[in-house]
Amino acid sequence: IMTTKYHASYLTDACWSPQRPGVFYVTRMDGWLDVWDYYYRQNEVAFSHKVCDAGLTSICLPTHPSGHTSRLCAIGDNDGTVTLMELCEALCTTSQSEKNAIQEMLDRETKREKNLDHQKKQMEAKSRKANDAPKKEEPEVKDDDRLQKIEEEFFQFVGVKEEADPVNTSKVSESKPEADKSVDKSVDKSVESKKEEETVAKQEDSKVEEDSKKAEEDKKSEKAAEEDDKTAEDTKEGETKTEEKKEGDGA
Repeated sequence: IMTTKYHASYLTDACWSPQRPGVFYVTRMDGWLDVWDYYYRQNEVAFSHKVCDAGLTSICLPTHPSGHTSRLCAIGDNDGTVTLMELCEALCTTSQSEKNAIQEMLDRETKREKNLDHQKKQMEAKSRKANDAPKKEEPEVKDDDRLQKIEEEFFQFVGVKEEADPVNTSKVSESKPEADKSVDKSVDKSVESKKEEETVAKQEDSKVEEDSKKAEEDKKSEKAAEEDDKTAEDTKEGETKTEEKKEGDGA
């Protein structure tokens, strides 16, 4: 009917207050005791109290058949310890309209849950009927129609229009050589372009070879010129030495 918010710690035990219809107590594993008061608010805890460091496991509030109210509350933990607590007067004193208000709230939430459940079942039934409804059968495509469609797509691809009469195959057969001719022309063009590319590549290779030969010849001529210059210089030095020797002998 109603749910509390998410708790970070495990909830171990709970019980309603014997004096107030809208109050209930919840023990937690982290040693805290939560007090919920639905008569005032339903979305938050009204009061929390740290009982001990051990995890709380059970809670008990005494009830008396004679109607005598008690403020005592017994709480047990994981260590085997029972803590006896005395509750405040606000948690033990009820008002005249509290019981009726809590009853109306619980009835209202119960009806709302039933309506939601009914709507959910109706939606599931509608979806089930929609899935079980017979599907419209698609018209079957005959093999002849499929072949004719494939043939038309082929002629459109090669650039030839097919005649409207499928029985007259003579015109179609005449159009096929034209398609073959167009294909042959495209093949010849590709072959010619390939030959031209090869010719251009050969010319470029020959040009590169000529340039390399010319560069080698230039290097050889430069080297020969350097050797001639060196020989001329050696000759001049020899003549100069000879003249100097003659002058020395004459002196």
